[in-house]
Amino acid sequence: MTWVILRTDFRKEPYVVSQIGNMGFQCWHPVQVIAARPAIARRVTAKAQLRAYREIAILPRRVFASVPVAVVDDLHGIRHLVGVEFDGDMRPVVIPDGQIAAFRAVIDAENRAALALSQSASKRQKAKWRDLKEALSEMVDQAKAQLEQAA
Repeated sequence: MTWVILRTDFRKEPYVVSQIGNMGFQCWHPVQVIAARPAIARRVTAKAQLRAYREIAILPRRVFASVPVAVVDDLHGIRHLVGVEFDGDMRPVVIPDGQIAAFRAVIDAENRAALALSQSASKRQKAKWRDLKEALSEMVDQAKAQLEQAA
């Protein structure tokens, strides 16, 4: 299966994704998940543990849709869909399924790591993270020392 790149209106990507999903096609909008405290949590200490999760578009005004190239013309009826990305010969830009799967895996892993780090951790979890950090820094130092010895 191949994917095409669709252009949308500003901040209307989720709407377009849901509409294409309602048509029976697979669609993906790459986002970065960020955990942030709401403004009130900065002032009220009792609510300091509140977290708000925001999704920020990695590619603004772009979504990827697993739509056959023959059906691309039928998508123009979707509200907030500006058009399809075309190459120099006015053919839709097509991306292989393997590349999309690889991009999705990397972005999902980064988002899971960011969410895991934003969760409130107990003292035992914090100690575990500290041990992991120390082990990683030792490993980096050893790798640097090996490179210096080899040079």
